[in-house]
Formats: sequence, C-alpha cells, structure tokens
Amino acid sequence: MSVEPRYLSADMDNPPTAPYAEGIYGIARMERVMSRNPHQPRAFSLAHIMIPAWLPLGALMTWAGVSMFLDNTDGFREGYAGWIIILGSLAAPYTGLAQGLWLRPGVDHDKIWTRFGHLFYLRLLEELHHRHIQLPQADITDPNWDEQAQIWRNGLAEDVWVDHRDFYDTHPEQLARLNALIPPPDHYDA
Repeated sequence: MSVEPRYLSADMDNPPTAPYAEGIYGIARMERVMSRNPHQPRAFSLAHIMIPAWLPLGALMTWAGVSMFLDNTDGFREGYAGWIIILGSLAAPYTGLAQGLWLRPGVDHDKIWTRFGHLFYLRLLEELHHRHIQLPQADITDPNWDEQAQIWRNGLAEDVWVDHRDFYDTHPEQLARLNALIPPPDHYDA
C-alpha cells in the first residue's frame, strides 16, 4: 500500500489545519451548534440566517401581493397567470421563514438528519475499520480499495481532529481511540 496512515497528536510537525470556509461551507460552519466532544450529537440552527434574510422579503411580497389583489385595474387576477405569480412570490419567502423557524437538522451516532457532520465522519471512520463499504473512487471489489480506504481514513480522522483539536489535546485516551481507527484493521467483519 502506497498510502500510509497519518497518526495525529497535539505536538505533531505540520499538523492539519482547518480549511478557510467559503460560500455554503462557511454558512454550514456558522450554523453548527457543537460541543467540544465529537461524540456528542450535532444540531444545526438556520434561524439566525434565514429569518433576517426572508422576513423583510416576506413582508415586501405580502404587501405587493395584497396590493395586486385589491387593485385589479389591469385585470391581473382574472387569469391563472396572475394568481400563480402572486402565490409563487409569497411561497418563496414564507418557505425560507418556515425553514428558519422549524427546520432543525442534525446528526447523532444512530441517525443523520442532515447531509454531513463530523460525528458522521467519525461513524464512517469506524465503519471503514470493520467492513468494506462503497467509496467514491473504489467499489468494494476494486483491487485499489485498500489504498482508497486508507486515503479516506486519513482524511476523515484529520477532519475530526482539526474540528475538535482542543478536545483531543485534553483527552489523550480519545485521541488514542481516534488514532486506532486510522490504520487498516487486521481483519474485516463479515
């Protein structure tokens, strides 16, 4: 195997660093409500982003929709197109407001109610230690699966360690547990 396990420690040379988060990834980082312990569930809140963005737009669209409904001088509401435009322009901001108020995605050890999260990374790392799973660059039967799996083990462990470095620096037993998941296992479960 040409890819070697990369073990993590508090005093390592050239430690991995957190990437500069831009665009949607920066927003996702802002939304996370995280404890220092990566084994705790993650919850995401969209309220502080969605409500300030969609509330003014919702008020504006409501005012415009009511104005068009009350003043029908150009026959706007007589056809289906007018009603579709009014309802569509109201649906967009109110959908964003509803997501901000009621949508609470998250992830824990047993289930994922969002696309990604670092506890999910830790769970994938554990699965890679027990069985062959489908990887983006290698099928389970691919002869290069072991090399691709090691690349994934290194990357997943690095991501977890970077995001929770303070936790792992103060809990060496958990760092040892994380490092034990990085090398390939002696055997895989059936």
